[in-house]
Amino acid sequence: MNSDDAAMTAHAVKYDVLQGVLDAEAPSLAEKQRLILNELPYTWEVHYLKMVTRRTWLASIEYNGFSYHYDNYTHYEIHGLEPYSDVIEDRVIGVIGRSVPTPRSKKTATWLKGLVGPTEMRWGPQFDKGHFVAQTLGGGEQLNIFSQRRDLNRGRSEAGKIFRRMEKYCFTHPGTLLFHRPIYLEEGARPAALDFGLLMEDGKLWVERFNNRESPEGGEFFKNRIPRTKS
Repeated sequence: MNSDDAAMTAHAVKYDVLQGVLDAEAPSLAEKQRLILNELPYTWEVHYLKMVTRRTWLASIEYNGFSYHYDNYTHYEIHGLEPYSDVIEDRVIGVIGRSVPTPRSKKTATWLKGLVGPTEMRWGPQFDKGHFVAQTLGGGEQLNIFSQRRDLNRGRSEAGKIFRRMEKYCFTHPGTLLFHRPIYLEEGARPAALDFGLLMEDGKLWVERFNNRESPEGGEFFKNRIPRTKS
């Protein structure tokens, strides 16, 4: 195991333990959803604060039933409390909410093209402007946009196909509780890995870890998968 993989393992959320708590303490699906909504954001913050050694400004906003938790570091820069950094960026530490199947908007797609400039010039040919929560599931813009591997975002790889199946489940089961937690190894806003999870109708968690690092060969790079919890 290399140092990057070791670091991500050290900050992994133990979803199997969470499943055990759900089974023992939350009999109904609604109770399971409430427990996850209450506990996961706190767990993300604990892990995030262990990941970074600098000051953080943790905040959250609500949009369309989703809670976006993020580190607003530029607050310190704007108020002269920390020197400006061209390395540290504001970034999401987790998004959670219930799916709201939503038609695609051509207006939003046009707006997205102008965000941060041409994607390949800004982020390279392996990355897209991805969404932590797909627009078709009720996700917003701004904080919801991040640099996501193209093969993952477009469903072109093994990992991408799994990612798409998970999104499809959320779309075909309105009200599904889903969450997306990025893991960072550097100070920028591009995650090294993504924990994408949902709570199925049978009360079982389906969580996968997707590698979001640039591949030297430009192909698929999918490690550290968290298997779906077995019933």
